[in-house]
Amino acid sequence: MRKKFIYLEAQIKGYYKHIKDINKNLFNDFWDLMETVNHHFEIENNEYIDIIDELIDLGNATVGDYYITLDNRNVDNLELLNQAKKEILK
Repeated sequence: MRKKFIYLEAQIKGYYKHIKDINKNLFNDFWDLMETVNHHFEIENNEYIDIIDELIDLGNATVGDYYITLDNRNVDNLELLNQAKKEILK
């Protein structure tokens, strides 16, 4: 049986009027999402955990110049976010 590949589904809007929206809405994982919004440099793990918690609890988060909204809070999205959180906490 073939494993179903899951994606993180999110919309990315520019937080400021001069920042363009990003048309991509499917991401391989949380890290792909962070790279897309240019937030993949070395920062404190606590900041990543805060972003993940906001996405899980509220369904949205402001990251740098972008406002990220989960398309839905389905099992796949939550699984990928929790997986990234576990990686950070190791």
